[in-house]
Amino acid sequence: MEHMDEVEESTEISSTSSCRRTSVVWDNFLKLPLDINPDNRLRAKCKDCGRVYLADSIAGTSNLKRHRAKRHSDVSESGRYLAVNTEMFRELIAKAIVIHNLPFSFVEYEGIREIHNFLNPTVSTISRNTSKVDVLKLYQKQKGVVHDELAKFPSTVCFTTDLWTSISLNGYFCLTAHFVDLNWILQKRVLIFRHVPLPHSGQILGPILISFLKEWGIEKKIFSITLDNATYNEKIVDSLKEHLNLMNSLVCNGDFVHIRCANHILNLIVKAGLKSIEAAIFNIRKSIKYVKGSESRIIKFVDCIKNLGLKLTGKMCQDVPTRWNYTFLMLESAIPYRRAFSDFKLLDADFKWCPSEMDWDKEEKNSEHPDIKAMAGKMEEKFSKYWQEYTPILSLAVVLDPRYKLKFVKFCFSKLDSLTCNEKTKVVEDNLHRLFKEYVKSPTSNSALVQSIVDGHDTEMRQSLLHVQFILTVFLQTIILQCFP
Repeated sequence: MEHMDEVEESTEISSTSSCRRTSVVWDNFLKLPLDINPDNRLRAKCKDCGRVYLADSIAGTSNLKRHRAKRHSDVSESGRYLAVNTEMFRELIAKAIVIHNLPFSFVEYEGIREIHNFLNPTVSTISRNTSKVDVLKLYQKQKGVVHDELAKFPSTVCFTTDLWTSISLNGYFCLTAHFVDLNWILQKRVLIFRHVPLPHSGQILGPILISFLKEWGIEKKIFSITLDNATYNEKIVDSLKEHLNLMNSLVCNGDFVHIRCANHILNLIVKAGLKSIEAAIFNIRKSIKYVKGSESRIIKFVDCIKNLGLKLTGKMCQDVPTRWNYTFLMLESAIPYRRAFSDFKLLDADFKWCPSEMDWDKEEKNSEHPDIKAMAGKMEEKFSKYWQEYTPILSLAVVLDPRYKLKFVKFCFSKLDSLTCNEKTKVVEDNLHRLFKEYVKSPTSNSALVQSIVDGHDTEMRQSLLHVQFILTVFLQTIILQCFP
């Protein structure tokens, strides 16, 4: 019996010894041969960075663990790298490509792959084709979010559109939605940005726009659409109104659906005035472009400025044809250097667009000069053309602002045209009441109130409506709210 007890005890000790676990830190370190170390002490090399540490029984493995925690913190307690959420990783890469306008081949850059491998060697590399698929998948995901957002809120949507042709003669169409969300915050979403082949005519673009609206499920939520003054846009609006009126989905039969872009009109008005000094502007534009065409010309021009004792106020800018204010900024930046341009002409025989003194004088004339009066006359003529097609919906927005109301609109009309002031003010007030009645009939209003008014059965409801109309009238007639900074 005693012999058996000794055997059992010996077995337990042997079993315990065999179950002793090796430290998990050795999953990330490699033991080096003793014969390569001068002191014959055991050393270990990190598999990731190559650092070597003492690892014998005296030094232990604590220093190895500290190294992993300090230099390789992206590993788990077991010493192995944490698993990467591949789906999230690819989505973040797709977002980066979209936000920073990166090429799909960005993911194949050697430097980018080195960074990913340094952060976590377990990350799987992806190709440009995979990144393209991920970007399209991200688009579909975000499109679904916006689609649901537009479907939830009950109000109508205002749209702005733009259509342009690139240098390579490719046409592009952009549709942006503007709406107030359920939290009364103004939102803006670009719904469509697509290539549209030529020709760009109203008969072709109208059905395309309608198909875009149906794609987003908002063809019955249109309040207005803002376009520039291109001829084909008239056909687009006519096609849109004809289609949507068949579904009875436009507010006030679409009388307010077409809004002409005010910025585009302003640009056309200013351009009409600038035609009288177009030759002078052309010379100044070409002069700036020539000087900024090379580094040597810029240096030479700066020397001219310094030699003449002029103050270097800043860079000269070039104008943009579609933005009238950039023409002003160009002239404003160039006029202080008018003498420098003349001096530069003497140093550069190829400079053939130097503005004459007459050109510069035209840009600096006061309002009493005949050239300026001619400019003002052309601008007024262009303004009168578009003033006849003015939409009252813009005035309605001002009326609903408690700081301005109807009195301010009337004041502005009196300054623009005193003869038609009262007539236009009456049009604005009538349209405001008309929109109010349209809102009451809309599906988003109180259905019980609507049905009672339509049937004429509920006197209390009708009185309630009259009371609300009375409040609207009082709002228009009360004193303007005084707002202080």
